[in-house]
Amino acid sequence: MLQKSILLALSLCITDCFAIQQPIVILCTGALIQQKSEERKAEYITVLNILNQQPLPVFFVESCSTEGFSYLNDYCSHVFYSHSNNFKLKNKGVNEAKAMIKALKYFNFDDDILIIKLTGRYPFNNFNFINLILQNQSYDAFVKYDNHGQVYTGCFAMRCKHMKNMLSQLNLAAMETHMINIEAEVASFIHKNITPDRIYEVSSLGITARFFGHDGTLDIQKL
Repeated sequence: MLQKSILLALSLCITDCFAIQQPIVILCTGALIQQKSEERKAEYITVLNILNQQPLPVFFVESCSTEGFSYLNDYCSHVFYSHSNNFKLKNKGVNEAKAMIKALKYFNFDDDILIIKLTGRYPFNNFNFINLILQNQSYDAFVKYDNHGQVYTGCFAMRCKHMKNMLSQLNLAAMETHMINIEAEVASFIHKNITPDRIYEVSSLGITARFFGHDGTLDIQKL
């Protein structure tokens, strides 16, 4: 469980901007799978406890559960169970894209809303990224690129109309067949459809990413 001192430190990072209702939402993605279920549960609860320290509305799309309720509902008021995960697929990005497509349709966000997409296992270490978006709402995308020019999709922000357009254009079959990274597809869409003056590139997201390798090993990185 996250220590109270950490939560207090994070809460002190919030600026006065949060007092103003903003057309911004946070959309977390997650999958309640059996593998490492208790570890994942702890990660999801930690992330939601952190997000509950700031007033932007938090939404969560879960793709694997066969039920319509879980412990996620105890920590988030807006949880959608998409039942969209296909365990036969090797490309995790395809399953996440399918869940997001259904989530955007279900939540029916306004096209002009900015969506902060966050992988539900990646906690914020500070709220600098959120504050940055609050203070620069004229931009349509906020991203961090990796060394290959791909977008870190564990955390990025995009205006809803662009996110819906991007997801609708994905060739999910080709992504699965050729193991095309969703990170590359997001970068490609942004470069082709959003003008440079509406893209805010950041050097830090203020999150701790937890990558599982193909061999099941865990790689923890601060991004």
